[in-house]
Amino acid sequence: MRAQRGAFPDGRTGWLTHLTDGRIEVRSAGSAPAGQINPVAVEAMAGVGVDITAQRPKVRTADAVEASDAVIAVISQSRRPSGDQSGSVVSVMQR
Repeated sequence: MRAQRGAFPDGRTGWLTHLTDGRIEVRSAGSAPAGQINPVAVEAMAGVGVDITAQRPKVRTADAVEASDAVIAVISQSRRPSGDQSGSVVSVMQR
């Protein structure tokens, strides 16, 4: 789940889907998604043989969170308190 869109979330979703060979459903959503998938991510993932062109930005919903077995939240440093430059924080919630 994320608040804003960058190239990395699109790429992470593509990698996880690719690495699990479709054995798990990967959902990616945020509170303020962009209107389109990041073209930088599309190009980067195509360069390693992963097609993410079918992905579409989605709004995070309570229903999607409830339907998930695990939720991984990535909080970028730009969304954290001022002065905290330690990078992204990853939080995992599993039922």
